[in-house]
Amino acid sequence: MRMRTKTLLASGLCIFLVGSADAATRNYDADFTSNPAVIDGIISAGEWDDAAVGGNWVLLRENGKADANNNFFKAKWDNTGIYLLQSTNYGGWKTYSPPPVGEDVPNWGDDQINFFFDPNLDNEELIHANVENDHYHVLLNQYLGTSTFDGIAYSNTNEHMLVASNVKHGERVWDGLGASTRMTMVNDTSGGVFEMFLAWEDLSYGADDPEINDLAIDGAPAIGDEWMFNCSRISTDANNFLPVWQDSGTQVFVGSEVNGWATMTFTPEPTSLAIFGVMGTLFLRRRK
Repeated sequence: MRMRTKTLLASGLCIFLVGSADAATRNYDADFTSNPAVIDGIISAGEWDDAAVGGNWVLLRENGKADANNNFFKAKWDNTGIYLLQSTNYGGWKTYSPPPVGEDVPNWGDDQINFFFDPNLDNEELIHANVENDHYHVLLNQYLGTSTFDGIAYSNTNEHMLVASNVKHGERVWDGLGASTRMTMVNDTSGGVFEMFLAWEDLSYGADDPEINDLAIDGAPAIGDEWMFNCSRISTDANNFLPVWQDSGTQVFVGSEVNGWATMTFTPEPTSLAIFGVMGTLFLRRRK
């Protein structure tokens, strides 16, 4: 059974639906949007209302114990890239600490946000015979204050962009985020907000390598495409150490022989939102 997360709009009401709690594999419907998010680390009024809530996280290695810090994510997309939001009530952030001198790694003992994407161009099964798989891994340290990526440089964070090729974890350093991608996160004692725009053009690893051809995408996904996906944090909160959206059932965040991956399905913009957008545009034109 698959648990589906979906936001429905009807008569101006926003309804959050979640399938049965015992579902093995979760699916997130990422709707197309004509309302791009502003990547400023602030959840502005109406900015994310058109995206479903990826909530009800659990703690990895804790037999399904519920996350206590209200972690959740949202996602929506357009023809240029995917917009990602992750929020938490956790407030015990450390101040920035650079990685070890000479090492291209994050600080493993500090807070981290993790996103995993597999476009699945090689049509792997959700449930593997082992934990080996191919995917992009976006990992960023999370610290007190404001952290950014402006398309060129990172500030107040350490990044680790990896791709995995038939291994448990990323084994190759991916060129990572390019000039079109943006990230801002704002963390204080009341919680944290992470926002990112990840450009499709950045998901092109292996495009020129005939031996690696299952990760490079050519532009935006098509409506109905289904990717393997997961979202997680590594927290310095000892009582809420490894919150994750899809519990893999093993020691690692993705690619389990037990529950496999979660999935992300790229869905069209809800008709009601598209109509509201057109009506708003016509209204503004008439006022000019």
